[in-house]
Amino acid sequence: MLNSKFARLDILIDLGVSYVEGFVTLNEKEISNIREIFKKYLYGSISEELCRKILIETVGRDDYLSRINDILNMDDEPIPFDESEDADNSSLRKKTRTWTVTEDQRLLAGVVRFGLENWNTIASFIGNGRSRSQCSQRWARGLNPKISKKSWTYEEDAFLMKQIRIYGEKSWTKIASILKNRTDVQCRY
Repeated sequence: MLNSKFARLDILIDLGVSYVEGFVTLNEKEISNIREIFKKYLYGSISEELCRKILIETVGRDDYLSRINDILNMDDEPIPFDESEDADNSSLRKKTRTWTVTEDQRLLAGVVRFGLENWNTIASFIGNGRSRSQCSQRWARGLNPKISKKSWTYEEDAFLMKQIRIYGEKSWTKIASILKNRTDVQCRY
């Protein structure tokens, strides 16, 4: 294993595959091969150089490996929180702040290091005033590599409509859990 401080290297494998799928259309066999390449690298069976070479030969790019290494090598220092910025935005209803690329990277690193059960620890690791619920929702609705960001297929639409007939239009979390690769928000909209 590359480093024992990382609790969930399997999440990095999924992340690597999702990065590749974001740029290249792959069949199931190719996805399986890419998954195996990342697994071998992350568990120390092949070197970074060999992993990079295989990725270039297989999919024509290696920047996915750089993104994974950025997560692996994330420093431990959380992003400082500027409370004056939050006070400037105060109103009767708390305004949500858009997640930055840096916060997203730290969230991914936090999930890999601490797992999916330690949202308080992950929120502290991110810093910048992020709460455990913000971190959990950002992961579940946006960054989880198992979430499909592709257009809905006819089959998915038909299956969604069947689930809506069974569970109704108020059970989006339940329906999303049945679909497995879509979020409640994706199902609703």
